[in-house]
Amino acid sequence: MLDIFLKILLIVSMITFTFIGIWSFILFNYLYNQIRYRNYLLEKVSHNIHTLSNNFKKFYEKEAADDGSSLSEIKED
Repeated sequence: MLDIFLKILLIVSMITFTFIGIWSFILFNYLYNQIRYRNYLLEKVSHNIHTLSNNFKKFYEKEAADDGSSLSEIKED
């Protein structure tokens, strides 16, 4: 009787752990893809901000060179 009970308990626990393992793999795979996508978007935003910053810096340096004023004087205004 105890032998049958232990076998049933073992089978139920194996099915439970298999179910938990499969769903945790699916969930972690989904979360990993979401994190990768978020990092990709953050990298694109960071790159665009850096490019805009460099473009504005070059623009203001060109304006300052044309006006004869320095970049620090423009930033103070």
